[in-house]
Amino acid sequence: MTTSNYVCWQNVPVGNSCMLSGVENLGREYELLKGIPRAGTFPDNVLFRMSDEHPKDIGLIDSLSNGDTLIIASRRLRDFLAQRQLPLMEYHRVTILNHKGRVASADYHVVHPIHPQDCLDITASGCTYSPIIPTEIDLVDKLTIDESRVQPGVRMFRIKNFGGPVLVHRDLAEELLGAGFQGIAFIELEQYGW
Repeated sequence: MTTSNYVCWQNVPVGNSCMLSGVENLGREYELLKGIPRAGTFPDNVLFRMSDEHPKDIGLIDSLSNGDTLIIASRRLRDFLAQRQLPLMEYHRVTILNHKGRVASADYHVVHPIHPQDCLDITASGCTYSPIIPTEIDLVDKLTIDESRVQPGVRMFRIKNFGGPVLVHRDLAEELLGAGFQGIAFIELEQYGW
């Protein structure tokens, strides 16, 4: 079996790192998972609260776990990615509130890959389509992509019509792991969904 040049980004808790509840004050939140550009329409007051289901988890790490597959990045992680001038990428500042509703940090960013790549191998992936939006894919049996359909130079992206994982080129993933960021892990495509 050939190993893909891409891996899936995973947010993983570390120690007592916080888990976030859903995004607030954004409107059209689904656009983040669909990769729709939000430059110029991303409000200044977007926030995430630490989840009440995890009242003792208050730590702030580089990539914060949340109920979606959003990447909520520390300033250090955001700067690291921005320095690489990744194409088709937006960064939007958000505020993190603690369990008491106080600002824990006003310097986190949603890392938002835009213009998803139309690269899913539909047949090999074994797709289950949404009963509500027939073009949207809810699940895959085995995540398989056709790398020849990934736009040249794109190293981090979402997949068109499948708002699941953020895929990262293996070289960039190795750079991120080597830099010691907390809260990030990568899994092989075939491990996605287990």
